[in-house]
Amino acid sequence: AEVPKAVRLLARSGKEKAKALYPAQRRTRSHFHAMQAVNMDGHKFDVFVKVPWQDAPVRMIMLGIQDLYSGKVVAWRLSDSENKETVRLVIGDMVEKFGIPDTIFLDNGRAFASKQVSGGAPTRYRFKVRPEEPHGLLVTLGIKPQFTSPYSGQSKPIERAWRDLAEAIAKHPFCAGAYTGNKPDAKPENYMSRAIPLDDFRTHVARQVAEHNAQTGRLSAACKGRSFDETFEASMRDPATIVGYPTAAQRSLWLLASELITARKGSGEIHFSGNRYWSPELNQHAGRKVTIRFDPDNLHGSVKVYDTANVLICDAPCIDNAGFDNTEDGRI
Repeated sequence: AEVPKAVRLLARSGKEKAKALYPAQRRTRSHFHAMQAVNMDGHKFDVFVKVPWQDAPVRMIMLGIQDLYSGKVVAWRLSDSENKETVRLVIGDMVEKFGIPDTIFLDNGRAFASKQVSGGAPTRYRFKVRPEEPHGLLVTLGIKPQFTSPYSGQSKPIERAWRDLAEAIAKHPFCAGAYTGNKPDAKPENYMSRAIPLDDFRTHVARQVAEHNAQTGRLSAACKGRSFDETFEASMRDPATIVGYPTAAQRSLWLLASELITARKGSGEIHFSGNRYWSPELNQHAGRKVTIRFDPDNLHGSVKVYDTANVLICDAPCIDNAGFDNTEDGRI
């Protein structure tokens, strides 16, 4: 009875429970403008979806980005896993349509902290960080990645958007028979009686996201009764809002993976995934570290080669093998 409640709670239940003894912090986002800061996360839907690459139905993951000022979901894609390729494409969708934000808030998951996405960021505390690692998409575009605390939903306001969208999408009558229930002991009576084709589910998600952005009566300090769409558009039209857009050289970056390679001595040719790539400009970089950016689905095409300062050196085409007895190829 003589020990204060705070000391007892801290000793018995730990620091997280003791935090409840302090008033919750109210964090405002009204000091931002549209596309100044965004946050990104993924959500797995409680819906069975039929995909063309396997027989068994899967639960799709939606990777999305939300503008912090307005609350608008500015880009999203569906994938069967949280992977760096989809993360890169979602970021590219946002940049292509709305511009380049100053800051992006992410968790430290493998997909977000991969070197292809956030390589070169000083705060990427995952995987082995090397000073010479290639700059990922975010660093190349000049976006500052801010990694949030693990299991801290309040650090990413998009978690609230996922809660609303999960209800609107998974429990919609369109998903009847495909809804899995939100926990193992709460399965519906018609559990697994249907799986929704992927294209149909993507159309359904797009419709619900558009309705989520267009719904009026939002009560945040920025919206003041307007919709997320209206708040976002008003801020983007404000003369004080300055948003950068990608250059022609940057537009291919989110479609390409990156890898740090040492150009071979002599010719400067590049060996990667069993293929060889070369262009005369590589002579000047023989034996040096270079970054190659490539389309993972087209390794027999050309690769873009950059120096360590991320300056484009050349497009290096894939070199075909020559037949041992082919004198015409031998002259080349």
